[in-house]
Amino acid sequence: MACVKRLAEKSNENRVRPLVLWSSDCKDYGMTGLHGTPGLVPHTEASPLNVPEILKERTTNSAKVFNYTELFDAAVIRPTCVFGYSNSYYGAIFDYAADQREKGSEVLRIPGDPNSIMHSTHVDDCGRAYVSLAELDDRRAVGCQFFNVSGYRYETLEEVARAVAKEYGFDRGVQFVPASEAEPSFPPGLHFVFSFSQWVGSDKLRSLTGWKDKRELFSKGIHAHRLAYEAYKGRGKANVAEIQKRIGGNFNAEN
Repeated sequence: MACVKRLAEKSNENRVRPLVLWSSDCKDYGMTGLHGTPGLVPHTEASPLNVPEILKERTTNSAKVFNYTELFDAAVIRPTCVFGYSNSYYGAIFDYAADQREKGSEVLRIPGDPNSIMHSTHVDDCGRAYVSLAELDDRRAVGCQFFNVSGYRYETLEEVARAVAKEYGFDRGVQFVPASEAEPSFPPGLHFVFSFSQWVGSDKLRSLTGWKDKRELFSKGIHAHRLAYEAYKGRGKANVAEIQKRIGGNFNAEN
């Protein structure tokens, strides 16, 4: 925050009031029910916070950006998982599937409920969401506000898993097992990707700015995403290695 404050001070010296778009995460709200759960509704900006313990510090600190109204306007952005290019945490899905194929498996074994909700946004669409807020003429509508960013609909673990199985040529398709029955070699952090069931609404952002996501859903464009991920991984990109470390260590900073 010290760097942001210093930049804002210099900007104000030049009579320009900055807008700070501070990133948190939709996991601030915790989980929703599974696909098909009676009465299922999406998380909105008005939903109560129920953040996992491991993320609580980020959730708490992100709102502190509103404490500097004398220096800048600010909004906190809560995007879903993103995919595309290096594919963020979704890249671990490709690693897991490739590892299973290399071991000669004919079925993709997925620990998790097939109705688990996987809501995501292509990183390009997510970036345009930030731009849409930055370009809005009415700064008052943005300042001291929270905004969710999410794709036009969610996918289920079943949709994603079947697309992955087809992409990697698993002749016997997908076998879903309870998360508790995951093999010891299963990357522990991947449970967070498969089983953090959450539907996130982004109507507030859409109605205010006119933003719409344009890219295909992850399961629909999976071949292109796989190729992009393999290219980034092959170039030794640091962000790919960092994600692999987090997934393998279950987000434990010591791993």
